[in-house]
Amino acid sequence: MAAPKGNRFALAHGFGRPAIYETPEELVKKAVEYFEIETNATGRCQPTISGLIFHLGFSSRQTFYNYKEKSEDFLDTINRLVQFIESCYEKQLYSFAWAGSVFALKNINSKDWKDEVTQNQNQTVTQVNITEKTRDEK
Repeated sequence: MAAPKGNRFALAHGFGRPAIYETPEELVKKAVEYFEIETNATGRCQPTISGLIFHLGFSSRQTFYNYKEKSEDFLDTINRLVQFIESCYEKQLYSFAWAGSVFALKNINSKDWKDEVTQNQNQTVTQVNITEKTRDEK
């Protein structure tokens, strides 16, 4: 049976799942470990958001993004990690197989990366008044 709405018992008594990371520094240390693993033999780092989330031990993207609400430091750290992965995808745009990178960029940052067609139409309206001459005016 679910607890009634507004129940604050768990908040006051410290129940619930403990945080995976207490500080942003712990999160960064584990993320750097993931980036080192994902660096291939040619020196190119090919990380993914899903891979990072899995390596960090989160069960979902939402849990990962919820850490932004913990503090300004976590907000900045998560934004920078996602920005780093986005920059790796941007670098892949110069390669032969760029379509997957385009797809990933559109899903990671849909505000900045989107297909958009803009059309501008300029129309000029000319008004012509036609008056009819009567026979008497000739």
